[in-house]
Amino acid sequence: MINALKSFFVLSLLVTMSACEGGTTFTKSLTNNTSETITLSVFSSSEREVTIAPDETKSIWMEDHDRRFAGDDYTCVNELDSILVSVSNNKILLLDLMDSNNWMLETSDGRNATANCTITISEEDLQ
Repeated sequence: MINALKSFFVLSLLVTMSACEGGTTFTKSLTNNTSETITLSVFSSSEREVTIAPDETKSIWMEDHDRRFAGDDYTCVNELDSILVSVSNNKILLLDLMDSNNWMLETSDGRNATANCTITISEEDLQ
């Protein structure tokens, strides 16, 4: 009987601990404040192509991670391997999308945390 109670207690404790762990939804978005269409090929654990029209904001990457949180050392380019950029009318993007200093990071804490990264491209970033 005592062994059964101990087993029940340990099992209950394990279920409770795993149910409280939570995780984080990581997102990356690009705001296109230009008159040009921007197409990105985003390489991370997979490849994704995204086209962002003028004056549009669009998600370019998103992942949910259980038991992972954005710590003090987290940057907005952690999960990205590379990004290829194409701009309409043969314009060139001068802004480095792989430089974490160009991204704005907003986080929320808690069991279901978020880490939202946004980068904004303006006319001055194009040549």
